[in-house]
Amino acid sequence: MHDRPAAGYEGRELRNHHLRSWTSVTDDGDFIEHLISTYFAWQHSFFQSFPERLFWSDIRTGGTKYCSKFLVNAMCAVGCLLSDRPESRQDPDDPRTAGIDFYEEALRLQAENTTSDVTTVAGLVLLSHLDGHRGRLSLMWSYCGQSARMALDLGLHLRKDKPLGEQQKQQQWSEAVVSETMVRNQVFWGAFIADQLVSFTLGRLPQIPTSAVTVDMPQVREGEDGDMWMPPNPHLRARSPASISTVFYEVARLSKILNSTLLMFFAPTEAIKGSLLLDEYNKYLAWYHRLPTAVASLEDAPPHILTLHMYYHAAILLLFRPFLKATLTNSPISPSEICRTAANYISDIAMRYRRQYGVAGLHAFQPHCLVAACTIHIVNMPSIASTSYLKAACEILQEMTFRNEWALGGLGMLRAIVRKWGIILPGDVEEALYGPGAADADADPPWTASVDDRMDVDSTTPTVEAQRARGKRPIYRGLLAAEMPKHTKLAVPRGLGSLMNESSGESATTSATSGSSSIRSRGTEQVNPSGAGAGSPGNTNYLFTPFPSQPAPLLMPIHTSTAGGESEVVIQELEGLNFEGNDWFDQFLGYSGEE
Repeated sequence: MHDRPAAGYEGRELRNHHLRSWTSVTDDGDFIEHLISTYFAWQHSFFQSFPERLFWSDIRTGGTKYCSKFLVNAMCAVGCLLSDRPESRQDPDDPRTAGIDFYEEALRLQAENTTSDVTTVAGLVLLSHLDGHRGRLSLMWSYCGQSARMALDLGLHLRKDKPLGEQQKQQQWSEAVVSETMVRNQVFWGAFIADQLVSFTLGRLPQIPTSAVTVDMPQVREGEDGDMWMPPNPHLRARSPASISTVFYEVARLSKILNSTLLMFFAPTEAIKGSLLLDEYNKYLAWYHRLPTAVASLEDAPPHILTLHMYYHAAILLLFRPFLKATLTNSPISPSEICRTAANYISDIAMRYRRQYGVAGLHAFQPHCLVAACTIHIVNMPSIASTSYLKAACEILQEMTFRNEWALGGLGMLRAIVRKWGIILPGDVEEALYGPGAADADADPPWTASVDDRMDVDSTTPTVEAQRARGKRPIYRGLLAAEMPKHTKLAVPRGLGSLMNESSGESATTSATSGSSSIRSRGTEQVNPSGAGAGSPGNTNYLFTPFPSQPAPLLMPIHTSTAGGESEVVIQELEGLNFEGNDWFDQFLGYSGEE
């Protein structure tokens, strides 16, 4: 798309000579170019962690300012994940070995590197994507964190003396200075976007707060936006302009709002209130309604524009999913209805993506959004629409499993939810979820093996298999269906569980008249508001949509005092929120924890 190597025999020979010098994994220059082009088409068009034009310029000439061996090998490893060529795999018959040689070469080069620079910031983002694709979540988090911290170490988040637009207007600023400023700007926002998305998918605190950022937002370059998206397979070409710089700008804007939501949930400075939720929701709505026409429509849109819209709806799920059974006292909007609509949109966009482009370009982020949507579909069964969307989403995830561990793990989580809740699915939905030969729970990947433990329920609940063995007539039901058993034990969010001292006789109270909920407890137990150490003895784990591995939001700042040798915790009221029935707070869909 931007100054790619020349075609023709002489151009190809020159290209091969230069490309071969960047990696020791292969001396096939055509293959290296294929991998790099595949990366730029499918993944870079959304994340844009570094400027493509300057990268191509350096890789052709041997420059090392905007290109490095580490970055090239990391890029080729990602390209292998997205490529259908057998030579992209260490074992040609096993798609899950794709890119291993380039990945290991990138790790070796990074281990030898002792300096910080923009190409390393960008390359670490790619390593994070690679490990997310393979379901190695701890490494995904680690590499993304390294990238964010290196960006801060380099001061990429800080604005220069003159805004970027003014630099370009004044002749005394050389082209080299302008290019350097633009590169720093793009690399920072690429790292920032990755930080928010990884924190979002894993339920973690972002490393970069927006309050520390003074650098200009990414620039929209209208001259580049008119280019067409160019996939490796020309038959998949979109019929609308790529709008690359506009997408990057809008992803950055949306990520700033997501940063606010993540901090509100995982590092709150005040108690969650209905008004805070509405303020955040209005930020998302304002972002959506201000989208330029070029990226607002899904019709014939290229993949990165479809992913942008999927990102928006997934962010809405993040905001309201803890409050599925809540009502806002000062607003007619329904959190459960908003989540249902957002989940339907996510699945619909994924179906559109699959029809137009297949699943080759899907990486870790889209499967996360899709699995999050599926949990809401399960909640809303037996709705016809939810059942249909669940089936379609599971089919897409199944199609991805041969090369994407994240999709495989997501299906394992959904199976665990269905299994533990004893949900009887329609035959076609069950086939889509389990797939041929995958009904055995042992088929789930190792990183989801503890999901059942995190979702422990009453052992007397018959499993799906047990109900079939008894010849019981299938009952199509969802988690919020009327026939779900009532639990007498209050479902307290993980981290607040230790605040409940049952022996003291104190419990949560709900005030329907005041439109708020409050809890006060006194005890000598160690308070663990973050849910750290979950899974160890004495800690109760709960089902928290969309992923059981994610911690529950804190909901409010928690302050403790040890005066008098006794710990006291006072939790403020949740203003503007009512919860159904006798549940003070039931983001866990009725699950009551260990008996």
